[in-house]
Amino acid sequence: MSNREKVIEAVSQLPEDLPVEEMLREVEFVLGVRGAIEEADRGEVVAANEARRLLREWANES
Repeated sequence: MSNREKVIEAVSQLPEDLPVEEMLREVEFVLGVRGAIEEADRGEVVAANEARRLLREWANES
């Protein structure tokens, strides 16, 4: 499915009276989740323990 088709599908599921700003947030969220699922399906994941370690490293860098 193309990006355009993904956006059209996401928008078509929203209420018609939703403000544009809310639509944009919803579309961004839905596409972000779908993108993350596609990455996971391709095996592009980080184990929870590794993610925690990376977060601690990043937090200590600031």
